[in-house]
Amino acid sequence: MHSPQLNMLLASLPEPDYERLAPHLELVGLSSGAEIFHSGKPYTGIYFPTTCTVSAQVELEAGVSTDIYLLGHRGLFGTGTPQRGSFYKAIVRKPGFAYRCPTHILTQELLRAEGVLLMSLMATRIMMEEMAKNIACRTFHTASQQIARWLMNYGQCEPVDTIAITHNELANALGIRRERVTLVLNQFEAQCCIRLNRGHIHIHDHTSLSQLACTCEQEHALNKIWTQADLVPTTELTAKLKAMS
Repeated sequence: MHSPQLNMLLASLPEPDYERLAPHLELVGLSSGAEIFHSGKPYTGIYFPTTCTVSAQVELEAGVSTDIYLLGHRGLFGTGTPQRGSFYKAIVRKPGFAYRCPTHILTQELLRAEGVLLMSLMATRIMMEEMAKNIACRTFHTASQQIARWLMNYGQCEPVDTIAITHNELANALGIRRERVTLVLNQFEAQCCIRLNRGHIHIHDHTSLSQLACTCEQEHALNKIWTQADLVPTTELTAKLKAMS
């Protein structure tokens, strides 16, 4: 049975906090390439992926966009701030399911429940880690390593045999010229790691492809696993926020 607790953040909630939030969580199916919300949109709703993966993309006025991070069951997407709205747009990569929570409900629980606040802090840390890895990867690693890493991360620790993406979309996601992406993918195909089809990349050898990727996903400082013990010093923050409301 599909459960909200397939999302790591929701699964981390104390039972009383989860029980209050669960009735407001709506299961939604998301198809590959779907735009969940666009940049600048206020009150997007909060999405907790379970089996899908989603790219957060920055979009410039010129119309170009690029990924800032890719997350699945370890993340959440959305904003509840009306002043400026979301600074990114969310695009579904791997199709699947997510749970959507109304923005005002999560905001209420943030002010009411310590567990939800701690979950939000954890989500922010994970988002920042993913952005830091992408910055480091684009600075220090080759296009081949970046492309291999992106393909391996598409399933978020779950091997995926077929990825629906064009060379141009992959180039935009990584900020690499499309011609370079095509050259690298052709090299991967010649090494029998993948097979290319129009609009799709079929992965034949996950082990060999992972060996072509960089080591960003193994960097200890950028892949921290938070425990409740790590969050104990923040317990007074909830009372301060309530006093401000």
